[in-house]
Amino acid sequence: MQTIQDNSEMLEALESLVDKHGIAVLMLGLVHIADEKAEHIQSNWQDMVMADAWRKVSDALISKRLSHALNRLPAEQYLALSYGLRLGQ
Repeated sequence: MQTIQDNSEMLEALESLVDKHGIAVLMLGLVHIADEKAEHIQSNWQDMVMADAWRKVSDALISKRLSHALNRLPAEQYLALSYGLRLGQ
């Protein structure tokens, strides 16, 4: 199994996205993707176990602990506000 460290090209692309948009925006984007996957799987495949797994991923990504950690980054607060997002709730 390939690890994240083995894929330097992907890591560079992710770092570029973090630099451009901020980690809070990327994390919230991942939350949105996980929610959409859950909805798609539930609606199209009626696989409640897999849909629930994607919802748990979404919940973990938007946890209060993560929100508080992101809120400690001044640049993230600015970026979140510029995108109309509220961190740390």
